[in-house]
Amino acid sequence: MIVLEYQDGTLVESKQGSGGIRCEVDKTGKKIRMIMPQGTSLIERRTALRLADTVARSGYLLATGERVGQGYALVIDEKGTAIPDRLKQSPRVSYSSVTVGSVVDKK
Repeated sequence: MIVLEYQDGTLVESKQGSGGIRCEVDKTGKKIRMIMPQGTSLIERRTALRLADTVARSGYLLATGERVGQGYALVIDEKGTAIPDRLKQSPRVSYSSVTVGSVVDKK
């Protein structure tokens, strides 16, 4: 298992698991388990969640040169610091998900 710790706004590869925000990458199960302990600030949680989502989409380049996490499922373990659902939704709209159609005035 690979552990990525959240430090100063980035995820850093680590050999040990600390008591802070961390992501445990399970290569065999193709899952990223994000652990957010109680007492972390909302800003740290949101930033770490964005970083973990990026790892799940495009992967994380390890010191060995191997990329892990791309296409993995992201599982969040919040331990009493649940982020409200309305804050988990991005306010930005992806243009790739917008369907463009013609509008015809019927008279």
